[in-house]
Amino acid sequence: MLFRSAPMALSPSYAIRSEFRAEGWAEEVAAGKRFKLPTGLAFYDRPGDGPMGQFNPRSLKVSEPIRCYSENLSQNIVLHLPPGRQLAELPKDVNVETANLTFTAHWSWADGAVELHRSFISDVATTICSGPVRSAASAAVKKIASSYDTELIIVPTAAKP
Repeated sequence: MLFRSAPMALSPSYAIRSEFRAEGWAEEVAAGKRFKLPTGLAFYDRPGDGPMGQFNPRSLKVSEPIRCYSENLSQNIVLHLPPGRQLAELPKDVNVETANLTFTAHWSWADGAVELHRSFISDVATTICSGPVRSAASAAVKKIASSYDTELIIVPTAAKP
């Protein structure tokens, strides 16, 4: 893990970069099974999970106020496929927007690798969200959470004529 700037320096932002290898994927790649992209660096919440509500809110009702805060968080995950393999299809992008948050998940394919870029931005002037802001955020967070369930299928590369 590499800190591009010190997170304890009390600056308004910082960046972290890391690389990881997910071992044990040979069966999924070879057999064409459905699988989810590895989550990547897990020392922080996934983009969209937390600032305007949790992905797994337990038994919270939509009418209950929650803690909320402004955040700008992005994530890039690149999965390099073995030679001779490609995605069966590239997942559709996801865009979720309310008056107080924006989330995008953008998928791309280039040079034998699939890349996923997620971006979450929330902007609130209070630390407690309730009423219409809470209701809109709850619906949005559900959509964001479901975008993490996107499954991929790797297949042999089609022979070119």
